[in-house]
Amino acid sequence: MSEEAAQLAYLVILSVGILVWLFGLYAHRKAFKAADPADPHVVAAGEVAIAAPKTEVSEKAIQTLRGGLPGLGTVLLEQADDRWITGELTLPQTGRRPGGMNHRFEIELRSVGSQTAADYRVLGGVGGGLRIVSGLFVYFLTPLALASAIAFVPPYIVKAADPKIRYQVFQTAQIIHFLWPPFLFASVRGRMSRLVARGLVSVLKNTAF
Repeated sequence: MSEEAAQLAYLVILSVGILVWLFGLYAHRKAFKAADPADPHVVAAGEVAIAAPKTEVSEKAIQTLRGGLPGLGTVLLEQADDRWITGELTLPQTGRRPGGMNHRFEIELRSVGSQTAADYRVLGGVGGGLRIVSGLFVYFLTPLALASAIAFVPPYIVKAADPKIRYQVFQTAQIIHFLWPPFLFASVRGRMSRLVARGLVSVLKNTAF
């Protein structure tokens, strides 16, 4: 391989790597951004309007949650009355997600005439550990891999005297091992948060029937 061809291959691989890293950085920040600016632990929040009185809504919701969040996991209620329902959900191991993930949630019930407004929040959960590991990749490991490629590939491979050594420039593509994990972590974080939020909304909406 000529030095010019090796230089071109190196620049293309490095440019794509930097671009993917920037997208990974964006995905990381978006996935682990708090849903409530006032509380960085909130990962999902919303409000549900229910056509039923608050007492009836609280009784039905509490009864349902004591049996676990349907289709998701077991629930340990901490506070359960006609104003506040708080607790922790544990998701079991399945073929598509790791088990043992805990998500705390809070539901505040308010009377609005003969109806009920329920404000829910999903807190913490999977964000802690995943955020640390994902941040390790996007802020340290990937920049280190890119910096190493910039520092060592041009002088030792691209400009190598032996043309056969220049073919090793394609090994620069090994940085892919540092580029994909943040996208996985962001996907898991978003999927778990949405699952818990949808489960709470389903429970609350069913109290109207």
